[in-house]
Amino acid sequence: MVTIWNPADEAQDYVFTLFFEGGHYLLPLHLEGRETREFNVSEILQNQIPDAEGNLIPPSVHQGTAKIMGSHAENEYILVAVDFGVYNVRKATCQNGCATCEGYTGYDVTVDGFAVAVNGTQQETATGTYETGTQYNLTAGSTWTSSNTSVYTVSAGLVKGLATGNATTTGTESLPVTMQACNEQDCEFSGFFQTVPGVVTPTVSFSTISSVAVGQTATTTATVSPSSNAFPISLSISSPAAIVSPTGTFTQTTPVVVKGVSVGTATITATVSNSDGNLTVGSTSFSVITPPPVPVNFDLTSAENAGTGVLGIFRFYAWTSSDGNLNDLSNCSMRENVTYPGSSNPYVPSSPPWAGGGGGSTYPNPSITAPSSATGGTSEDTNYVSNLSFVKPYVANSFTATQFIQYSCSGGSWTTIYTDTITRSVAQSGGNWVATVSASDTSVTSTYTLP
Repeated sequence: MVTIWNPADEAQDYVFTLFFEGGHYLLPLHLEGRETREFNVSEILQNQIPDAEGNLIPPSVHQGTAKIMGSHAENEYILVAVDFGVYNVRKATCQNGCATCEGYTGYDVTVDGFAVAVNGTQQETATGTYETGTQYNLTAGSTWTSSNTSVYTVSAGLVKGLATGNATTTGTESLPVTMQACNEQDCEFSGFFQTVPGVVTPTVSFSTISSVAVGQTATTTATVSPSSNAFPISLSISSPAAIVSPTGTFTQTTPVVVKGVSVGTATITATVSNSDGNLTVGSTSFSVITPPPVPVNFDLTSAENAGTGVLGIFRFYAWTSSDGNLNDLSNCSMRENVTYPGSSNPYVPSSPPWAGGGGGSTYPNPSITAPSSATGGTSEDTNYVSNLSFVKPYVANSFTATQFIQYSCSGGSWTTIYTDTITRSVAQSGGNWVATVSASDTSVTSTYTLP
């Protein structure tokens, strides 16, 4: 005999399941509020009416077990009172037993050891493990707390970061537990909880680096938010590139200089460290490309005296392209940048012996020639004194100019590819005063005997 009572004021639907060797049988029960229902299992056996799944209890079955649960799920909360007795027809005795209350065996909160950015969110999930092994999402019904609400808050498992720092989240739920209920004992509930650590991290965003050539550098700005961040931030980069600076950690917005090492895609990753290891707080990727062709191998090919009655020398130069094709230097220009002693502009040589400043001339300091195309591969450089006029009394004197050969490609900065010096001097030699022009990269000189 089984007696089922619905102690609630509202109707409830139950499923009474009989288990026996080789199968089971489902008996649906609808009880209005405060209604009681009695039935004999023997009558179910005798009636041989299939259940909703088409199951029958074979007449040969004489023993088994039973379970009552809600009609929707095994973990559905129900309010019910059950009484049962077993009548032994041979001995004419009745026997009561203990009921087993099913319940939860575990409660877990995930993600364990989470990280969230300021103003970011992270959903935590509470999962209960039923005694059958089935897991259920208990997030909505759990109670959630943060150990430091100035760092982050949590509601229904949703964490919202407020300020950088560390805190813990605790999820709590009162759940029924597996137990034996005897002598009108109620099924019991127990408080399950789990605490997990969390951290609110800064975020790092990087300004765009479209690409950087192998052997060249580029700069990106690592912007740290919030500005009050105190977490040390570390940078790492994948192998196609290297970080030039910063060389250590930083906490505030800082420029980051990278250098191309090999062709490929490089990724900069910003991390902060906590008890669970390194947490990524920002990243950016960029291409490392083959460097564009530039002038190389610039060198002197020949030099000669400017000729009789002229004080000067001619020098001839040649260069190649880094990719072997001069036509690929169409985006490159060449120029001379000559600097004279001191910072005065123009530079005026001493008089005497120089008349009016260097043979009647002064020298812009620096003196920069108009750029010319780099595709020609050759150039001529002339260094002479065009006005052979000197001032007596002659005195020994010389000055040296430094000459930088430079190139610029695609409107970029000017890069020095070659450096030499030009010296102009007046000195006494063999009873005469002689003016001389010489260059550091050739033994050819030009001389002129002063009148």
